Amino acid sequence: MKTRELTRIAIFAAITACLAQIIIPLPFTPIFVSMGILAVLLTGAILTPKQAFLAELVYILLGAVGMPVFGGFKGGIGVLFGPTGGYLYTYPIMAWIISFTIEKAAKKSPSKQKLAFIIGMVLAMVLCYGVGTIWLSYLNGITLYQAFMAAVVPFLLPDCGKIIVATLVGIPVRTQVTEKYKQLAPENKNE
Repeated sequence: MKTRELTRIAIFAAITACLAQIIIPLPFTPIFVSMGILAVLLTGAILTPKQAFLAELVYILLGAVGMPVFGGFKGGIGVLFGPTGGYLYTYPIMAWIISFTIEKAAKKSPSKQKLAFIIGMVLAMVLCYGVGTIWLSYLNGITLYQAFMAAVVPFLLPDCGKIIVATLVGIPVRTQVTEKYKQLAPENKNE
């Protein structure tokens, strides 16, 4: 991998770690509103599929070894086996889905990039909700319906807001990064 790619991966792993600290606990569920999801959406919006996947994988691995990168400055393997573990497992795949969807749509029609971005984010959120609901149901010994009501319904509106923010920020940044990379690429072939 090139230095530029490694740097992007590290930066977006750090952005996820920083935004994950912005949490809003809810009294009726063990799951909290986290800006970590916004970071995942932005990672998928801006990086290539491989870079997006690796950035979120690095974030998960940092947390697994004890770095306090998960919500509420928590770290350790225990967090991955706690109530939010199901969501965390999906982060790398979510970022990959978003980036892959945008990349495929941009090749066919740049004008459809925003629609593809929203579709990619919705698909990624469905994956996150699905795995998170199943995990919470299994972990707490509750029905899927109860887990869905605790782990999805309270988060639909905040996550729609995150999708809007990620769309408004992610697409212009991706466009700028792509254009800048095209300008620099001929000069830095050996980087």
